[in-house]
Amino acid sequence: MSGEIKYDNLMKELQVLEKQVQLYLQKNYQVSEAYRELQKKYKVLEQENVKLKKKLQNENFDNSGEKELKIFDGKSLSDRERDNLKKKINELIEKLDFHLRS
Repeated sequence: MSGEIKYDNLMKELQVLEKQVQLYLQKNYQVSEAYRELQKKYKVLEQENVKLKKKLQNENFDNSGEKELKIFDGKSLSDRERDNLKKKINELIEKLDFHLRS
């Protein structure tokens, strides 16, 4: 009987090991799939980063690193809007000048 008990115990241990191996393989597959997805996302983000770097290089920047504002390029404001803006700026300058003198 001791031979049969040893054989049964060995078979039970083998079944437990087989289940553990199957679980390990399943987890390994899941991790591999997640890794592949992350690699795909990384490649997309890397390409986007390259595009953004190229876009930044093509932008006009002055020495301080700030983008040049092109408000008065003739395309962004109509003549009427430009005149109103000039009037408001002149009014503000006059108010500042008045306060500085007093």
